[in-house]
Amino acid sequence: MRTHFAPPERLSREEVEALSQGLRSSLPLSWFDAVPLSVVVVNSCRQILYCNEAFRSLAHRRGSEDFIGLRPGEALNCVHSALEEAGCGCSEFCSVCGAAQAILQSLRGVDDCQLCRMLRLLDGTESALDLEVHARTMEHEGQRLVFFTALDISHEKRLRYQDRAFHHVLVELAGGMETLTRLLDMQALDGVSAELFADCTRRLLREVVYHRDVTLAEQGLLTVARDAVAVQGLLERAARECCEAAGAVRPRVLVDCRYGNIWSDQRLLGHVLRNMLANAVEACTASTDEVLASCRAEVRGVAISVRNPGVIPPDIRKQVFKRYVSTKGADRGLGTYVMRLLAERYLDAAITFQTGEEGTTFTLHLKE
Repeated sequence: MRTHFAPPERLSREEVEALSQGLRSSLPLSWFDAVPLSVVVVNSCRQILYCNEAFRSLAHRRGSEDFIGLRPGEALNCVHSALEEAGCGCSEFCSVCGAAQAILQSLRGVDDCQLCRMLRLLDGTESALDLEVHARTMEHEGQRLVFFTALDISHEKRLRYQDRAFHHVLVELAGGMETLTRLLDMQALDGVSAELFADCTRRLLREVVYHRDVTLAEQGLLTVARDAVAVQGLLERAARECCEAAGAVRPRVLVDCRYGNIWSDQRLLGHVLRNMLANAVEACTASTDEVLASCRAEVRGVAISVRNPGVIPPDIRKQVFKRYVSTKGADRGLGTYVMRLLAERYLDAAITFQTGEEGTTFTLHLKE
């Protein structure tokens, strides 16, 4: 039989069933039915000897006997699995199939993990399926088998794409609005209205870029563009923006910084500083409270500190920098998490905090 990629040979139905029965009698495979992850064991010809309940559910089939002797693509109704008489793994499209590649690598003795993008037929309709496949070879009674797991990441991939597209459109629209505010004849508006309009567009653009960057940072896709950054100017601007966004309670923010330039990413550093200042401003309960933002030279860089009069409760102190941990409500708690994420993973920096009767201080340690 013809093949464009993987070997076409198969064992007979009798041989496959004998291997399957031997595997089931010697190993407690039924335990894998309790695992929510799809688990499959195939022979050296890539034919299924065992699959758990999660895989049967993924394939929209019930009995495990339906799968014995099939290859994974055939069990999942991949549209390319029947293009050649030899079946799954043998069409010209199979050379770019992550599942086929991972299984073949495993049969060569190399554990592998691949992304499998599949089009399959469900009730006569083509449907997309994205799987993360892990494959590892194993020896059983002189036979080389492959134990592989398949995780359905279709929902995650779809959300990731939608996030990217959504943020791209928002950044373009917000950026266009911000540009227009500078081009429009503001004389048609009174001074207060013009400034409010310009401020709203700047804040909109800043927030959209921030949330886009956080999403990319968590996915490990954020790029860093380092340049000379004026620390004092950036800190003063961030303090002013946080005070303007504070609403009814506007504490006094004192900035004590006479440091020059540091080599860093201005946008990402601005995200961290605004989070530090926003958390401090929100911790103030009266307009008489004060927030102190300061910076000092260290041996290899600069330390930027933000102190507020609030005290972090003991149970929250143990969870600072974890996602969704906050004293402000169940739907809050990204500020300190994002501060640490951007600082440590992208800015080659460290962030620490101290809290007690004299207040709470967060410090960002940036290297030169």
